[in-house]
Formats: sequence, C-alpha cells, structure tokens
Amino acid sequence: FLIFEMFSALRRNEVLKMKWSDIDFKNHSFTIEDTKNNESHSLPLNFKLDEVLERRKNDSGNPYIFQGFKPNGHLHPPKRQLERARELCGGHFTNHDIRRTFETTANRLAFSQYTLKKLVNHKNTRDVTGRYIVLDIEELREPMKMIAEELWSQING
Repeated sequence: FLIFEMFSALRRNEVLKMKWSDIDFKNHSFTIEDTKNNESHSLPLNFKLDEVLERRKNDSGNPYIFQGFKPNGHLHPPKRQLERARELCGGHFTNHDIRRTFETTANRLAFSQYTLKKLVNHKNTRDVTGRYIVLDIEELREPMKMIAEELWSQING
C-alpha cells in the first residue's frame, strides 16, 4: 500500500479503495473515478506499480487490490504498518508526506506545472492557460517512468 501510494501519488483513500477493475492491463494504466476533486484520474503504470500489482494478485474474488479483513472489503488505513515504516526510516511522516515526495521529485525533474498538476490530480481553476492544456495518458508515461526511477534511486541510495 505505502509503495503504491508513493509511486502513484494517489491520495490515501484513493489507493485503499482501488479495485482490480480500475486497472487497464492492456493500456498499462489505471483510472480512479471517485477522487477528491470529483474528476476521474488516469495515469500510466510504472515498474514499481507493476511489481505491487503482481504481488497482490490472487484468486480470492475480492474486488479490491488492497484487501481488508472482511470478505470483499478494502484495507482500512494501515496505522500499524505506517508506524513500522516510520521506525524503519527513523523519522515521522504521514501519508500526505508520501504524496509530497512524489510531487517534489517531479518538480526536481523540472516537469512543467501543468504536468505536475495532472500527475497529482490538482485542478487548474485559477490558471486560465492550464484549463486549455490537455495532457493525455501517453504524455504522462515518460514523466511517470522518470519519477519512479528517481524515487527508486533515492530509496536505494
């Protein structure tokens, strides 16, 4: 869950409620319909997201990628796992800090503000120009790949 969160920049509840039906294996992408800003959000998968999905595959019939304890239920905020990750890292961080790490990495790679906003599903409400810029999923493949490679490089130091 935490790895998927970091390498996708999705909000915590978006990851927790992800279903297998949200994944388009043919197009190597995913779409979240129920987002904070009420707009569907599609992104390409990257190598780390692929790894997580491969590990999560099972035939239980549960529609959620991150399954909870109840049949056909999703994982609830994993507080113990987050606390364990904090211990291993030697510092305090939140789920939103994980999301910020993705965006900070994207910024360091000098992507445009429009690409950054699209990647993290922020609206361009105050920016008239931003409302005219359309970035499709193909244009986000290379940024997603580069961000994942940079995050992985930083993790492996």
